Amino acid sequence: MSRPILLVDIGAGELPAATPVTPPLGSWFPQPYAAPPPPTPTGLVNTPRVGGVRLAWNALALAIARYELERAPDAGGAPGTSQSVYTGTDRTFNSNESGPTWWRVRSIVRGSVSAWSSWVEGIPIYPNYNLLVNPTGANGYAGWDPGWVSGTQGTMSTALKDDGPAFVYTPSLSATDRGKGQHVIIAAGGGDYTLSAGMLSDVMLTGSHFIQMRFRDISDAEIDTSNRPTAYSVTSRTKVTRYSCTGTAPSNTYAIEVIIRNTGTGNPGEVVWEKLKLERGSTATPFTDDASVKQSVDASTSAAALASAAAADAASSLAQLGEIANDGKLTANEKTQAKREYNEITAEQSGIDALADGYGLATDKATYDSAMTALKTYLRTTVGVLDASFVWTNVTGTTDINRTVWNNTWTTLYNGRQALLNAISGKARALAAVMAAGANLVPNPTFVSNVIGTPLNSALATNASCSDNWTVWRGEPSYSQAYVILFPGAGVGVRCHVGNNPIANGQLVAPQFRTIQPIAVEAGQAYVLSPEWVLNFNGTLGGGITAKSRCFVQWLDSAGAQIGGLDVLERLRGAADPGPKRITAPAGARSCHVFGDTYVENTSGASYTHGASVILLTEFRSISLIRAYSLDTDLTDGAQYVRYATEDAYFTGGKYRNGLRFNASGHQVSGAYNFPPGGFANMGAIWLSGATLTYTATAGSPASATISCSAMTLRSMGSDKAYSASSGSVTGTNGSTVTYHLYYDDDTWAGGSRTLGITTDINVTQNSRSRLYIGSLKVTYPTSGSGGGGGLPNCVVETSFVSGGRRAGSLRAGVPLLLANASTFTERDGVVSAHQRALVNCVRLRMTNGVELDCSFTAPIPTVERGLVAASDVAGLRVATKRLRLWMRWCPVRLVERRHWAWIREHSAVASVEVLGMRWVSHITVENDCFWAGRSRHAFVLHHNIKMDPLS
Repeated sequence: MSRPILLVDIGAGELPAATPVTPPLGSWFPQPYAAPPPPTPTGLVNTPRVGGVRLAWNALALAIARYELERAPDAGGAPGTSQSVYTGTDRTFNSNESGPTWWRVRSIVRGSVSAWSSWVEGIPIYPNYNLLVNPTGANGYAGWDPGWVSGTQGTMSTALKDDGPAFVYTPSLSATDRGKGQHVIIAAGGGDYTLSAGMLSDVMLTGSHFIQMRFRDISDAEIDTSNRPTAYSVTSRTKVTRYSCTGTAPSNTYAIEVIIRNTGTGNPGEVVWEKLKLERGSTATPFTDDASVKQSVDASTSAAALASAAAADAASSLAQLGEIANDGKLTANEKTQAKREYNEITAEQSGIDALADGYGLATDKATYDSAMTALKTYLRTTVGVLDASFVWTNVTGTTDINRTVWNNTWTTLYNGRQALLNAISGKARALAAVMAAGANLVPNPTFVSNVIGTPLNSALATNASCSDNWTVWRGEPSYSQAYVILFPGAGVGVRCHVGNNPIANGQLVAPQFRTIQPIAVEAGQAYVLSPEWVLNFNGTLGGGITAKSRCFVQWLDSAGAQIGGLDVLERLRGAADPGPKRITAPAGARSCHVFGDTYVENTSGASYTHGASVILLTEFRSISLIRAYSLDTDLTDGAQYVRYATEDAYFTGGKYRNGLRFNASGHQVSGAYNFPPGGFANMGAIWLSGATLTYTATAGSPASATISCSAMTLRSMGSDKAYSASSGSVTGTNGSTVTYHLYYDDDTWAGGSRTLGITTDINVTQNSRSRLYIGSLKVTYPTSGSGGGGGLPNCVVETSFVSGGRRAGSLRAGVPLLLANASTFTERDGVVSAHQRALVNCVRLRMTNGVELDCSFTAPIPTVERGLVAASDVAGLRVATKRLRLWMRWCPVRLVERRHWAWIREHSAVASVEVLGMRWVSHITVENDCFWAGRSRHAFVLHHNIKMDPLS
């Protein structure tokens, strides 16, 4: 018998390897379950803080999850070599850092690790610390190197001068080279640094006199001799002038060598160098010694960390105490747990009270202490676990307790503690801002930033750029000897020059420059205008000729139009420097421009020709505009504080002076800065109650509407302000729908009655630091007759999930939605009757079982203890939740694992309430009942809706 065979040519080469056959396994053989790796933590964010960073990430829905955090130094804008810095169950981490760093996190569950998250860069906030040791010479040459001594005639010394301790160089007629140096260890390379110093010379000098930075590596070798940022002085000054230089440290910089060097000769006299400052950044800020600044900033950082940690601790403790009281009985084991909580919270009372005394917070302290006393009294007289000395001694047996009273007593104490710690943090932030803030509001005040590339020593035409942020406002093209130029020298400056050309009778010649971008100001607030200027001129002026240098401020309203007159600081030709000028922003001012010029006017009755080459030349070295703050409104009378002045504030008796103001003493001087209410309703502040926004509209030509806002309360940095109800009118087109954004202007942070601001451009609500954003309202103008709408913003964030896996923002009228009873969890189908978007303040609720919900501050959440409660007030209360869980059952006889998914409905305590800021939310109206909503499509919180009129 024969069989046909088919031969196939597969070409040259080896045969392919045979694929191994997977052996079949009998159904009786148990397959070990290999668990997948845990999920990677999400939401890793860095929050910069003074001198460091704070890392936080989202928790996994696994109680046994731990986290590992890695840190890497910055290497040219990317992560360098990383190392593990933390492993534990916390989801936050604080780190003190001196430069940029990179961070990533992963989860660990029973030894199994997840993939790493993406890298997140952390850049700390750098206060204006002075990095130099003994920057004034008050301690002689302590901290300074010996310096150069190549000549034999000149001397370097330290001495007490008119403005305080200083370094003094006394030159000679022979060649000399003398100076002092200091190495500042910065350890981590990279970044910009600025060196500044004041200099005064009363002698004509030749040669070089300068301050300088040199960058050195870890072996103390200079990295690049061509990278030596230097500021040269100008000779024959009659008052102290500050000079500065800025440079970028190479990435391998270990130390910066700071040098004062004098290589000149001259007639008898001296060169004075005073108040040296080395700081991070590219801008020279007013001189400070680092001790007071760092002390205040560190105190602020510690207080903020204390308040933040206390909030997390309170949420955890209240959740545990709530679980203890669930059955209305306090067992022996639960007494031991509660005793531990009691001992911890009473042990810290003396320390918190001491901090409160130090910051003068008597009212908040009294509330906290009263709540502590109430807890002790309740535990001793009602529960019977404390002895006469309020020591917890009863840890045996079972005691009946009233669950509501137990929870409320503990909650009142923790709320009082948190309010006090928040107030302490606010006071500390205020003082830190006074110490560390760079007060100058003028961008590029020393003209050193010239990215735009303005040529030096060239006459500039009107509207030409004059260094970054500055423009030539008046170039005087008709007068050939008047011009504005950007010139080099000790740093960079702007020169306004009027030379010897005939000036017609009645003619004004004023070469002038101005800021490009308006500077935000607050109406009614005081500011200090201070130019650093030098006047040069020749010859004697004829009669009827006025020549002066001017620096002035032009105030602008919200539309950018001038409001009020100019505030002018002027210096007549040949006159002494008048010093800074205190000015006040007029009512309605929202911003300002700063000008500088040389002003020459002929009112002699005839044409005027000056006999010498220069009538007047003004050199502007810098210009500052500083808010004239006072600490009196931020600190409590009777408390003890140390107050520091961080900026020269007024000029008298030939000196720049600092000082303080003492209430009711009759003594008033200037120089301290007040910390204004921060953030307002946009960041750092929250509406505690309100606002209910409603409107009524009437058809017409044009259609009209009245928008009303209810009374409400705003909290900013521990201070509450109540605002009265208000209303305003708008017009529109019949049948149209317009979204309006509402705000108040409160320049003095006074509360009370305010004019309701209404705009269709939400950016307008951010135009001033004193502007409070209230909320947004959609107004529908009827085609005929009248109508209305609005109401309480009871809503969930539009990205939230509702039942069926839909997003809240996708719902529309007529869409079915699952409803439920908050007590019995009985569910039924409902139908959405209205849906509307709005931009409001929102919070994130986190339950102890891991369920989360993002919603508005006033969203009504049904609770077990108190019924419907606003979302901002539900911390510690139990709410209805629903989450999807996987159930598994193992049958050892049949070696079978059975799995099924099931919804778990339970009441869970709210562990934390986190402020999110402004978010778009969805107003949902659905049969005046509760619906499910949550951040996950598999975990929901029951949320009530208050019925609103449908809006088209």
